[in-house]
Amino acid sequence: MTLPIIVRIPQSVLATCYQIIPRPVWESRVYWLCLCSISMILLYILTIAVYEAQRLFNDVPKLIFFY
Repeated sequence: MTLPIIVRIPQSVLATCYQIIPRPVWESRVYWLCLCSISMILLYILTIAVYEAQRLFNDVPKLIFFY
């Protein structure tokens, strides 16, 4: 039988724990890797959107005069 325990920790204790426990070494690397990946994906999406818009814009006269 297990009983859940609900505990409220004061803000001052949390601040002390946050200062004592070190952050992982790899955290900043993962942050920058994610940031660079998202930037590259956004750049790729915008580039593809421009090419697709140019393709659609150039195909419109062909479609109009085809009929």
